[in-house]
Amino acid sequence: MIALVAVWFAGLLTVPIAKILTGTFSAEEMLFVRSLPAFIVSFAIVGGRVWKADWRVKLAGPIIGFSSIGFYRAIQIWDISPVMVVLTLMPVVNMAIAAAERRPVSMAALGNLIVLAIGIYLGLDPRDKPINHAGLCWVISCSVASGIGFELWSKSPHTTTVSERCFWVALPLLLVTPIIIGLWQGPFVIEKFFTARAIALLSVFGVLNGIVYTYGTIIPFSTFGKMNTVAAAVLLQGTTPFTIVGSWLFVKEKLAARQWLGVLIALSGAITLSYLLAKRSKEVQTAASSSR
Repeated sequence: MIALVAVWFAGLLTVPIAKILTGTFSAEEMLFVRSLPAFIVSFAIVGGRVWKADWRVKLAGPIIGFSSIGFYRAIQIWDISPVMVVLTLMPVVNMAIAAAERRPVSMAALGNLIVLAIGIYLGLDPRDKPINHAGLCWVISCSVASGIGFELWSKSPHTTTVSERCFWVALPLLLVTPIIIGLWQGPFVIEKFFTARAIALLSVFGVLNGIVYTYGTIIPFSTFGKMNTVAAAVLLQGTTPFTIVGSWLFVKEKLAARQWLGVLIALSGAITLSYLLAKRSKEVQTAASSSR
């Protein structure tokens, strides 16, 4: 749960910073900046052992990386409000996979996903944003890819470390984003990276989104996180109300009373599910101790 709370608070800053940077930097440029700190830190921790990682970890990396490209592409060509609303439904992918594999889907997770979705819809209030079909395709692709990547993470061997997963997410993005920039985005303007404002924003963005957010996202799907995939996917959506508040604080976006109500509803859903999972975990531990 600590990892997920860290992700929620990282969202308070990272999405507002991404909004600020969008006019100057492309999706791929921001993803390169995000991936570099994650690559350095994860390789420093794991070293050469990363090359022996399980195939599911290696496959999940580029799939999750593609989902990141899809997300940043979507917010650049559409508006972030409808993108985040659609992305909220990403756990449905994990629920569908769980149902296909005959794994139980918690009614608490399903119920709180509905509460979160209602709250996020009210909080983002995308009613006046026309549908952008390209943006919609990108965010749907992002949601499906994220769900599949999370499933691969959860099925990897228990000996796989969080840093190994992080490395295999960062590496494909570091390799692919410069190619996309070079082939399709015209002349590369390196000077824009070295203004005082850009250095400050990109540094915060790289550390929070590249290290805190990435590690915090991975931990719930690892053995260390001890959380089932559907519940973890639902709780990750708790990031969105924090990004709404962050946009109000740092980008000076105005929020109506209806939107504040949505934020409170979404937060109540995330907190309720967190409480239920913590209670369930404690009951399991108590039962296990009693049986010894």
